[in-house]
Amino acid sequence: MVETVRAGLGQMPEPALEATLIEEPFAEDRPPLPPRVYTMIAGRLAQLSASAREFVGLAAALGRAFSLDILLRTGHGDEKSVADTLDELWNKRIVREHGANTYDFTHDKLREVAYAEISAPQRRLFHRRIALAFETANADDLDPVSGQIAFHYEHAGMAEQAIPYYQRAAVVAQRVYANDDAISLLSRGLKLLEGLPAGMKRDIRELTLLLSLAPALRVTKGWTAPEAEHALDRALALCDTVGNDGQLAQVLNGLQSVYVVQARFDEVQHISDKLDTLYQRSAGMTPPLYTGVMLNGARMHRGELTQANDRFTELIAVHDPDQMRRIQEAHGVNYMVHARAWHGHALWCLGYPESALTRCREAVQIARDLAQPFSQALAAAYLATLMQFRADDAAARAHAEEAFALATEYKALYYQAWSAILVDFAWAWEQPDAEHITRLRDSITAFTATGAQLRLPYFLSLLARVCGKAGRGDEGLTVLDEGLVAAHARNERWWDAELHRLRGELLLASGAREQDAEAALLRALEIARAQQAKSLELRAATNLAQLWSSRQRADEGRRLLADLHGWFTEGLDTPVARAARSLPA
Repeated sequence: MVETVRAGLGQMPEPALEATLIEEPFAEDRPPLPPRVYTMIAGRLAQLSASAREFVGLAAALGRAFSLDILLRTGHGDEKSVADTLDELWNKRIVREHGANTYDFTHDKLREVAYAEISAPQRRLFHRRIALAFETANADDLDPVSGQIAFHYEHAGMAEQAIPYYQRAAVVAQRVYANDDAISLLSRGLKLLEGLPAGMKRDIRELTLLLSLAPALRVTKGWTAPEAEHALDRALALCDTVGNDGQLAQVLNGLQSVYVVQARFDEVQHISDKLDTLYQRSAGMTPPLYTGVMLNGARMHRGELTQANDRFTELIAVHDPDQMRRIQEAHGVNYMVHARAWHGHALWCLGYPESALTRCREAVQIARDLAQPFSQALAAAYLATLMQFRADDAAARAHAEEAFALATEYKALYYQAWSAILVDFAWAWEQPDAEHITRLRDSITAFTATGAQLRLPYFLSLLARVCGKAGRGDEGLTVLDEGLVAAHARNERWWDAELHRLRGELLLASGAREQDAEAALLRALEIARAQQAKSLELRAATNLAQLWSSRQRADEGRRLLADLHGWFTEGLDTPVARAARSLPA
């Protein structure tokens, strides 16, 4: 009969990772057994002794394999009676040995029918006994079985006991980067909360669950995922009534990261001011390390490059591994890695390309040494972008593909969307045809569809460059206008100089008046100087010197470049620096 069932319905798929955390008797989405087959199996189970039938129901409630130790702890009977019952079930081919003192049903369908035959009150009693057995057997280390305990308490109708174990199981899952499982576990806990009486006790539990859920959502669905923002907004509301200052600080830091990636810099500053007030009023509460990373990133993207550089340097100089571990667990992000990666971009803008490369490589190495997948994807995306800044096309493409592979492997959706733009740009730059231009545009659209807006002016500048290379100058100018509008709307001004420089390039290529192109390049030079963005200033000055050379102002262009070259102390062999030196004397 077992073979008939196997042939008719096929084997069920192997359990997913969550099954190692929660062992359910049978999946709810399995197709129901045909009535005749169900009747045949139920009839077979009915032939067992009363003791064996109860034993089978208990074993079915346990889940997949069941150990002799757990069976004894459920109070089913003494060792002899349990052994006699197992002998009966083994002889009738209901169970089989699964390992030393471990048993399993000979087929999943036997377990499924056995579980279905248990009455609802008896099921709840079995699950309660099993949960208590797991607690007793694993009193020294409950973490590995916390998901199973939670499941059995839930199905025993004991939601209050189940919820803390779901949260504990989620922490275990996050430690091994099983964030999807953590989200599922926490969501089950929140669902159970809905059935509890309203009041402060329930609100406190909801807040703790949301504080665990938000980092997992941030990692798996992206910094600006609506689910993550909703969880943080709800947590903020709960903090007004039941939260402590530490929880409020955690929520505010989480919201600040959302606002940075949404390029809502005024809100970032507002959150920072609230955090300063919170730390000042709370006796004994000091700002955690790297609390200013997000605000400092916002400063950089507003074009305040020197201030951002100084603050990044201060943040990186402080080192406290224990506190960084706690921050990593609370926020899902290693700010020691993030600060170095972001600092690398600021250093490049300020004219220190080799120092920038060192910083980004440090971030990559730290993330790799700590074996933190999300941080590895983050650091790889920053390094790939830096290589594109440096105009090293081969290296930029290789690092972009590596970043995309890491982000895909580790399911870091935000960095996957970011690195996809860099990969598609590399392909489009090599083959600037309609298909590749469309793919690049689609990648940028997919990125913004997540709610992310940070670096949009930069990404649009990549698209404009490809349009120019493809001879589609008017389209490129339209794209640059999009970038300038986005920069103005969100006050993201760090890339303004490059947008104006590219405008000058495309105007010249499109046959526009040289005076218009010169005005764009002069504007780029002015912005770069105001921001002390020496790398962008060098690019604009090179284009301007080329234009002046064609208009009998070559000496003026040479003086402009000579002054700039005299300032640089590193990166003299980068493609940008070589291009500036290649102008005719």
